[in-house]
Order: sequence, then structure tokens, then C-alpha cells
Amino acid sequence: MNSNFLNHEINASEALTLYLKHYPRKNDIEFDAFYGAQSASTARALVRGLLDEAMSLRPDWSHMTLNDAGDFVEELSIPVDRGVSGDLRSGVLTAV
Repeated sequence: MNSNFLNHEINASEALTLYLKHYPRKNDIEFDAFYGAQSASTARALVRGLLDEAMSLRPDWSHMTLNDAGDFVEELSIPVDRGVSGDLRSGVLTAV
């Protein structure tokens, strides 16, 4: 287990990247081994919450060019209150 998780500080980008490492297959064994028995469920809940939040964003892609879509995603990373969690704005979008 990585010693950073003894104090329950979980890097959201790192957790999401590891969770999705073999997507669409699961990566539970490696994820659980990395976070350890005590922190894996907390890390998994953080990742699931972020994925649920990211999937709840419903832009109308049909009216966007590729540049417009990139701008939309980039704007989500700007720290402005849009009802998007700080974790989604702090590099997790890059991981997704």
C-alpha cells in the first residue's frame, strides 16, 4: 500500500487514472493493491462520484465543432462555480 493513503489523502486524478487503466475491463485487483484494504473503498467511492458527475454533464455535441467541444471541456477546468466539483476542475478531466 502506498504510504500516502494512511492519512486518507487520495489524489483524485491518480485514482481515476488507475481505476480506468484497463477500461472497459476492470482494474480492481491493481486498484485494491495500490490503495490497500482500508483506503480502496474510499478511493473507489471518490472515483465513482467523479465519473457520475462527469457523465451527468450533457452538452449538445451535435452543434459543436471539435474546437467548440475542446473549449467546453477546457472551460470546465476553470475554477468558477458552475456546480462542478473542485475535483473535476483539478486535472481529473485530463484523466477522463
